[in-house]
Amino acid sequence: GMLLLLLATRRYDFIWETTLLGGETFVALTRSLGTLPALLGFPLPAVDIIRASGNAAVEAEAARQAWSVWLLGVLVIYGILPRFLLAAFCWWQWRKNSARLALDLALPGYGSLRERLQPSSERLGVADKAPASLPMPEVGGAVTAAGGAVLVAIELDSEYPWPPPLPEAVTDAGILDSREQRRQLLDQLSLHPPARLVIACDPRRSPDRGTMALIAELARTAAEAQVSLLPALPGERLDAERLTAWRNALQDLRLPYVETVPLEWLATGRGGNDAARQDDE
Repeated sequence: GMLLLLLATRRYDFIWETTLLGGETFVALTRSLGTLPALLGFPLPAVDIIRASGNAAVEAEAARQAWSVWLLGVLVIYGILPRFLLAAFCWWQWRKNSARLALDLALPGYGSLRERLQPSSERLGVADKAPASLPMPEVGGAVTAAGGAVLVAIELDSEYPWPPPLPEAVTDAGILDSREQRRQLLDQLSLHPPARLVIACDPRRSPDRGTMALIAELARTAAEAQVSLLPALPGERLDAERLTAWRNALQDLRLPYVETVPLEWLATGRGGNDAARQDDE
C-alpha cells in the first residue's frame, strides 16, 4: 500500500549503474525476475527501455510507468505471495496437528494428577452423609450474664413482611442471608448475650443441616431461646411433611418452638414457653 501511494504521488527515475558488469547483464536479470510476474499480467519493460535506463537523460514517461509496473509485479510475486502461501500452510498445519494433540499421561509428571484430572471411577449418590445426631445445645447453660431481647430471622423471602411491629425492649437483628452477617451477629451476641432470643424461620424451606447448626449456635448465646416457625402467607398453605420435619429437627435440638412470633414473651418473658410446651405436647 505504501509503495502504491509513493508511486502515485511522486516521480521516480529508474537508473542502473555498474562498473564490472556489462549492459546486457541488467537486461537478463530484469527479464528473468519479471518472468513470473508476467504470467499474472505484469508486463516486462522492453529491452530498449532496460538498456536506456543506464542513461539518466533518456528517462521518459513510458519508461517510468513500465518500471513501476515491473517493480509492483516483483513485490507481489516474491514478497506478498510467498508470505501468503506460508501463512496458509502454517494455519493448515496448526489445524491438522492441534486435532491430534494429546497429553502423554504415561509421563512421570502426570502420574500424581491422573486420578484427579481423569478419575478411573466416580462416586454417585450422597457425597456427605448426615451424622447420626445433630448438635444439641444446652439452652442458656453457657450464658452467665444476659440482658435484653433479640429477634432475628434466617433467610426470609422479600415477599414476607418483616420485621413485625416490635416493643421498645426488643431489638431487631435483621435477616441473616450471608455468612458474614451470621458471623457478625454471633460475635455481637457472644459479647452481649441477650436474656431472650427468638429465631424466626420460614417453614416453607427445608430444615437442612446448615440452618439447624446456625440455630444451635445462636441458641447457645442466649439465656433463653425459642424458634418461631412463621405462619403461611395469605392465600398459601404450609407443606405438612416439611412442617413435621421442622418440628422433629427442633425437638432433636431440644429447642422450644412456636408457630407464631412470640412478641409478648420477648418483651416480658411470659407466655412463650407455655405455648411452646403445649405445641410440643
